[in-house]
Amino acid sequence: MTSEAMIPVTPPAAATATGRRKGLGSLFLIGAIGVVAIGLLAVLFGLTGDGGFLDNIRERIPGLAATSDDGWQTIDDADGGFTAELPGEPTERFVPYPPATAGRMDQWVATLGRETELTITYGQVSRTPGQSDKAALEAYADAWAAQLGGDVDERDETTFAGRPALIVTIDRLRYEGETATARTLLVLRDDTLHLVQSLSVYPDHPQFSRVANSLTFTG
Repeated sequence: MTSEAMIPVTPPAAATATGRRKGLGSLFLIGAIGVVAIGLLAVLFGLTGDGGFLDNIRERIPGLAATSDDGWQTIDDADGGFTAELPGEPTERFVPYPPATAGRMDQWVATLGRETELTITYGQVSRTPGQSDKAALEAYADAWAAQLGGDVDERDETTFAGRPALIVTIDRLRYEGETATARTLLVLRDDTLHLVQSLSVYPDHPQFSRVANSLTFTG
């Protein structure tokens, strides 16, 4: 196909383009007025409930449907008692972990290209009688690092949702054939350990905060 053949022979008329823009603008304006009117009626008659009513109305009006999807989705794990966000299509699997009472942990995993793996892991863990929360978390972190084949390089004692927590950096790791590190949040919730982790070739772990901040306990 020649370059000349790709050039329109007759360019669109200005009046036609303007007419289309006006048509879309009018449609959007009518839709917006409709939502406001219906919303006011809903408030007056007590029909709004938890907000789902207006959301359903909005989805049916052109130009006003929600478009916040950025490739991340919320997972709701009833067994683990939490919700969280992960990108793409997260999958579930089991991973071995000696301190777990079952010898393994449940894990959600998602990947970002060949550079980063994001995981949320949880399971009941055994604990030495009389052991402090800090000592227990440090022991769990060391065991987790050993399971990954690395060493804990940095430790930051903290709390998460009012529960004892520890953030660690694990080095001496490999991911997809490249040198990598892991940034891991460990949260002790009674006898259940939750781990939010970014295993990445990027040392700043740009997605770690998003996953960690999205973790919400539900049970």
